[in-house]
Amino acid sequence: MSNEFVMRPWLRLLLIVLFVNAVLSALYFGLRALSQPAVASLHQVQGMRVTDYAEALKQHADPSWAGTTLALPIDTCQTDCDKKYVVLRVRLPPLPATRSELGWSVYVPFFNEDIQILYQGRPLRPAGGLSAESVDRHLPVTVSFPREPGRANDYVDIVLRAGSAHWQVMSAIYAAPTSDLLHPSIWAQVLGRRGHRAAVLMSLPFLALAIGLALRVRDRRLHGAFALAVLGWIGTTINLFLPPDLLDYRAFTWLYMVGALLAVCMVPRFADALISNDEPRFGRGFLWVLWLGLPIMTLVLYAPGLSRGTRVALPSLILQYTVMVAVLYVLWRFVRYARIYLNDPIAPWVVAFLVALCGVGLYDALHSTSNLFGIWDVSLAPFGLLFLAIAYALDVVRQVYRNHLLVQDHVRELEAAVAAREASLQAQFARMQAVERSEVLGRERRRIMQDMHDGVAGSLASLLVTARIKTPDVDELLRAIAESLNDLRLIVDALGTEDDDLTLSLGRLRARLEPAFKDSGIRLHWQIDPQLDASLPFGPSATLQIYRWVQEAVNNAIRHSGCKTISVSLQVIAAHVILSVSDDGHGLPTTVGHIGLGMASMRERAEAVGARHEAGNLVSGGASLQLIWSRPQQ
Repeated sequence: MSNEFVMRPWLRLLLIVLFVNAVLSALYFGLRALSQPAVASLHQVQGMRVTDYAEALKQHADPSWAGTTLALPIDTCQTDCDKKYVVLRVRLPPLPATRSELGWSVYVPFFNEDIQILYQGRPLRPAGGLSAESVDRHLPVTVSFPREPGRANDYVDIVLRAGSAHWQVMSAIYAAPTSDLLHPSIWAQVLGRRGHRAAVLMSLPFLALAIGLALRVRDRRLHGAFALAVLGWIGTTINLFLPPDLLDYRAFTWLYMVGALLAVCMVPRFADALISNDEPRFGRGFLWVLWLGLPIMTLVLYAPGLSRGTRVALPSLILQYTVMVAVLYVLWRFVRYARIYLNDPIAPWVVAFLVALCGVGLYDALHSTSNLFGIWDVSLAPFGLLFLAIAYALDVVRQVYRNHLLVQDHVRELEAAVAAREASLQAQFARMQAVERSEVLGRERRRIMQDMHDGVAGSLASLLVTARIKTPDVDELLRAIAESLNDLRLIVDALGTEDDDLTLSLGRLRARLEPAFKDSGIRLHWQIDPQLDASLPFGPSATLQIYRWVQEAVNNAIRHSGCKTISVSLQVIAAHVILSVSDDGHGLPTTVGHIGLGMASMRERAEAVGARHEAGNLVSGGASLQLIWSRPQQ
């Protein structure tokens, strides 16, 4: 029994999801702890609520103004709810004798809409005073200034402007030496402006990838939904990249609200496209939320006569509840995704970052509607964009890896099929070779039997018949035996022609026929150029057939023509190769009945080598047999 531990797929998925989200949570809470100054915050300051900016300036211009005690943090109004400006005065403590530095800072972790900080009546941020646009809305603000040595009772004024009195939000503030607030403010920027910018910028390459794939691939749902979600997220953070005076507050708010709604509605579409095998009606319902929400938000933001708080309240309400429903739906779709790709090595990491995205969305929705997490924390939505981009990139890698494995499987299947086909063809070829070898051997046996029958057996049979009728003459007997031996030698020579070229085989035939010519007194006129063989593409089988054709033609002429001269020639005329055997005897018979089996056998041999067999009588007397075939192109 093997002791090797095999992790179950569900357990592996759960561990990866927990690991990724634990690391991200630890990172967030660690940065949040680092952004908390070690010095105590101010929870009670002197201040008052006023109706307009001019009255606020009048208050902080008076060094002796004290106001009333206001508690921090401020979360909406409790009294004087028709006044949307808050003026705060912070009396700075005397410089410690043990501290030599004169630099001090005021650190505001969170506020709503717009803020201005002044030291001794001198504006620090923004220098031009409050405007119609938000400055660093919902983001940490730190201003530093040198304290004047020896000055007593110096102070810092903070003017907070909200969209309406009901939307006054401001966290506890810190006033301390710069060295005590420098590092916390830097870490706060990591969770705030700098971190948000970095998250958006790191997501842009994935946006470009999604747009490129959406333009090239056939199924664009996944890439298109991701691209639209990223564009929506960029709309929510556009104030991080554009000057605050470029657009009015309604344009910035419209971009934020519409971008957030687009992102929230596209994430469920993205989740549906991840699974790709179905598209529930509930998922399509988010498109209706988008189409209905866009005109409602636009109408509310640009309708005349509405306060800033009213303009923001309804779009925010639509967003908050849409986010909550979308988070639950997306979590359900991610469970489906995990079940489908449970054994995929990359899918758990996709699920882990998408769960982190849902956690960010749920955190933002709850922290903007309740005090569960504290409403004076910055939004984590841009980091959710980064988590979505990472999940998208991992899923693209998963698809590429899966396609790579599919290609490898297909290659292996193809290689196995090719190997099986090759083995089948080799076996079939071996069987064909065996059959062909058997047929060749059978043809060779029949050829030898035919040659023996036509040559040696015929001569011996004729000699036997003659001996029975009369006592044979000794010379006649010797001549018959010599002819039989010569025929037998020709048969043996024919067996060895398969490895010779045509001219060499015909030369051997000439040597064997010369005794017969000499005994019969027939002259042989041989006209074959050995150099012609290089241009004649005859294989061993064709060479053997031509050899036998010439042998048959010469033997017939010697035995039956009564000639005095036999001519054998091989020549190239125009586009044809012609092999000719002719004699000056009494010619071929003119009636069909006198043409024997030998002529039929010669025609068969001609057909076997792809040649045309022609036989006829010469005008000058005698017969001519020809093999004619087209000369191959060089």
